[in-house]
Amino acid sequence: MLRNFLSTGEMTQSEVDAFLKVFHDEKNFEYDDNPDYISSFMKTDVFLADMSSLLIEEFITGKPIIYLGTTNQFNEDFMNISKIFYSVKNSKQLIAELEKIIAGSDDLKLQRQEYIYKHMMFDGKIGQRIINYLKEDFTRNE
Repeated sequence: MLRNFLSTGEMTQSEVDAFLKVFHDEKNFEYDDNPDYISSFMKTDVFLADMSSLLIEEFITGKPIIYLGTTNQFNEDFMNISKIFYSVKNSKQLIAELEKIIAGSDDLKLQRQEYIYKHMMFDGKIGQRIINYLKEDFTRNE
């Protein structure tokens, strides 16, 4: 995220350094730059994200996402998903959204859960659907 913000000019190196200083100074924050993200996903309460290949994986956890980027690259499906993000344009909005979520106010939680269950079919039955698909495919090709 920070490399992206530097390359797009959204942040300067001194702003990145100040941002990272918070993670070094505060015990309740952790900046994770480990490529193996699964263990961090399990510990995370809220995601701060820009456009990333991890965005859909973050979304399917059902945890809140505060989105810090633009949506002009999103296709129609992802535009629908992005409506269930907390989108912010500046640090003031970011802090306000974080404070609301920390205080227990997650207005989009039910919408995320419903979307994940209905549209992504994340219902614990994926194994059975794969078996059914393979059986149907095998029968069609006999």
